[in-house]
Amino acid sequence: MIKKKVKGNKNRVGRNKLLNKKDFNSKSEVKLSAISKLFKNDGSIQKKISNTILLIVLALTIIVGGSAVLLNYTSSMGVLKTSMTETARLSAELVNSQLEEYFLIAEEMGKTSNLSKESTPAAQKKFFLESKAIQYKFTSMDLIDTKGISLAQDKNLGATDYFQAAMKGKTYISDIVIDEKSKEPGFIISTPLWAGGIVDSEIVGVITITPPSEFLNNIISSIKIGKTGSVYLMDSTGTIIADKEASKVGKFSAIEKAKSNISYRSLAKVHKKMISLNTGFDTYQEKATPKVIGYSPVKNTNGWSVGVCSDRNEFMTGFYISILITLIFMIIFISFAVVFGRKIAFQISLPIEKAVKRLELLSNGDLNTPVPEPTAQDETASLLNSMKVTIERLKDIIHSISNSLGELAAGNLNIILGDEYIGDFIPLGISIEKIVESFNESLLQIKENAAQVAIGSEQIAKSAENLAEGASDQASTVEELNATITDITEKVKNNAAGTQAANEKSASVGICVNTSNQEMKHLMQAIELINDSSNQIVNIIKTIEEIAEQTNLLSLNAAIEAARAGTAGKGFAVVAEEVRKLAAKSSEAAKDTASLIQKSLDAVENGTRIADRTAASLNEIITSTKEMQNIIEDISETSKEQATALEQVTNAVYQISSIIESNSATAQENSAASEELTTQAQILNSLADKFHTKLK
Repeated sequence: MIKKKVKGNKNRVGRNKLLNKKDFNSKSEVKLSAISKLFKNDGSIQKKISNTILLIVLALTIIVGGSAVLLNYTSSMGVLKTSMTETARLSAELVNSQLEEYFLIAEEMGKTSNLSKESTPAAQKKFFLESKAIQYKFTSMDLIDTKGISLAQDKNLGATDYFQAAMKGKTYISDIVIDEKSKEPGFIISTPLWAGGIVDSEIVGVITITPPSEFLNNIISSIKIGKTGSVYLMDSTGTIIADKEASKVGKFSAIEKAKSNISYRSLAKVHKKMISLNTGFDTYQEKATPKVIGYSPVKNTNGWSVGVCSDRNEFMTGFYISILITLIFMIIFISFAVVFGRKIAFQISLPIEKAVKRLELLSNGDLNTPVPEPTAQDETASLLNSMKVTIERLKDIIHSISNSLGELAAGNLNIILGDEYIGDFIPLGISIEKIVESFNESLLQIKENAAQVAIGSEQIAKSAENLAEGASDQASTVEELNATITDITEKVKNNAAGTQAANEKSASVGICVNTSNQEMKHLMQAIELINDSSNQIVNIIKTIEEIAEQTNLLSLNAAIEAARAGTAGKGFAVVAEEVRKLAAKSSEAAKDTASLIQKSLDAVENGTRIADRTAASLNEIITSTKEMQNIIEDISETSKEQATALEQVTNAVYQISSIIESNSATAQENSAASEELTTQAQILNSLADKFHTKLK
């Protein structure tokens, strides 16, 4: 048996060596194939180096070009912002300067003393105002008294904003109003009319002037912003009041349009900033066209602002040209990087390819093919020289390992290694020495253990014999104990059966006693009913006696009356006598009946006492019967538990008997196994003697 195992182990060791060798070769081939893939067209180191150089140059080119484009864009937008904002500010100042001329004319008219005098005829004042309007090319001029009555229009204008502002001593410009005659949009400038022409004296009226409707549009049209640029004027509500497109004047409001058309939302945001009287620069979209706008408020107005807008692309042409030039330079620079990178990559990768091919031969077990000579004295030359030294040292180490394994295969464990193992191969040499040392120690221990196994197997054999004899004695004792327990179990079962029968009889007696008790209760209830009926008859008899006494009294009275009546009352006297006799008989009968009923009541009372005593006795019998029944049930349950316990003891005895039989069989098997161990120890000792170990 041991020889078969040793042969099987030798076969497995041989197979493991072959498998390990194949596994090592397959792993080496995988590693070298992975290295060789670096030099194929789809992933060569030459391509990786050239790609790396290209990526670096590409990244630097994109960063530099992007930075240049970003700086150019920022600069262009900064210049555009400054120019548009400054243009808007200058346009606002132009509008303000034109309006200031009208303010001065209005204020001069407000200091005209003839207009402030009440003595001056209205027609003269009206003529004077009309002539001045023609002189300054105004649409109209008017004078409003302190009550708001217009001289030219002959209606009350006291509720208008320009009248109320002028009455407070201010020169005021109104929002856009529609002229009633021309239906053209325009605005009104109002100023106080001072008494006697003295400023800051009493206000005696208001002078208003209405500039021509095209006044603001002429100012706006005079401002030119590139080819696509335009200027417009907006009031405090966001409504256009001057634009080169006359259709928008007084009608267009981006803020209102944005509520129903989302395309105006970006422009509406800008107009909201303009309403807030901010000066600034912004961008927006108009029909998918990017726009830029500069805006600035107009001083001395009622919240007016100037907007200067244009297509963004018109001012960004230079920026787009700079992007194109930057892209051209980037393409030229990248093309140069591709050519230069490939050349450098080829010079670096060629020696590495030679080294990889030699490593492929090494992975296939070739230690004799010479390493290619370097063509340049650089790091690649160091790589090839180091590979040459590495292969020579591997050759020495593999030769040493081969010799050591050959000695081990021959059974020689007295091996001494040379100095071939250096660097990271030192642990390999140490491991081989430890393996040899471990084999030596293991074989010595195997010999010692084989001797101890032989001694131990003899002791086991003796112990097994003793155990078998003890198990035989225990088996006979257990059989006697099992017979005794079986007899006790039968008796306990019989006792439990008798107790169960007594319990059933006791339960039956209890049921009968309970039935008798119930019948006795019914008897007591019947006696009580008789007693109640007798009492009611006594009451009736008393009533009869009272009737008899009353009847007797009536008969006596009737006899007395008959005696008084003489002969005429004889018949009545006879009747009265009969009635008296009947009453006497009724009284006697009632007394006899009462005497009999009293005797019945006494008998009923005596029967009630006897029934009470009988019921009490029955209750005691019921209580005693229940107690006896409980005791019998306890005895029955105890007997059942004893029977169950004895069955468990019987089962335990059977188990002990089985264990004893098992121990006996085990002892026999141990005896046989000890003999087999002795034989195996002798075989093991003979195998260990085949190896030549180091003596200690």
